[in-house]
Amino acid sequence: MESIDTVEAVVNIKRNDMLKNMDNLEYMRFMKSKGYKMERLHIDETSEIVTVYDLGKDCYGKVINIRCPARYRIFILGRNQLPKDHPSDNICAHTLSLILSDIDGNEIFPDSRIRITKEKPSFAMTTCATMLYKDITKTEYSKIPPNRIKSYDKLYKFDNGIQMNGEDRLSIEVIQPNLDISSSGTRLDLDIDLWEEI
Repeated sequence: MESIDTVEAVVNIKRNDMLKNMDNLEYMRFMKSKGYKMERLHIDETSEIVTVYDLGKDCYGKVINIRCPARYRIFILGRNQLPKDHPSDNICAHTLSLILSDIDGNEIFPDSRIRITKEKPSFAMTTCATMLYKDITKTEYSKIPPNRIKSYDKLYKFDNGIQMNGEDRLSIEVIQPNLDISSSGTRLDLDIDLWEEI
């Protein structure tokens, strides 16, 4: 029979908004106790669980969709889940960066609005974050051209961790881009922890 603490932890993890009360070490201990093993991965636009889409100028919709496979969980470590009592150079918040451009390689405006949502198989949807394109792009804009690629410490990190259960989907959406976004010009870099049920 599970203890009250374990039952409460299960409820907390099932409610993604409660993850802010657990740091990464607590989360890892819990997942291992439930029979999961973890693999730290870096995914991009060519990964099997990633789908990229075209999006027309002045439209609203998803440009990237990330699907959590059945029997797995994906965890994206946010800054608020970094251990406070046991700081370690080996634990860093996961980074997300992307490039969104038209077929000629022209990127969308830096002030284009981006929304990241999580959708469950039941179609229940949660907004995970909103930001401007300049916050999330790999491009570091310079007052004097040319622009450069951002250093690692300037890449986007979520404040709160995101947990995806099997068949959940994480979508990156753009609101009224200034040009047609081509899937062939989309580049994604995202760190994840992939938890497999064993």
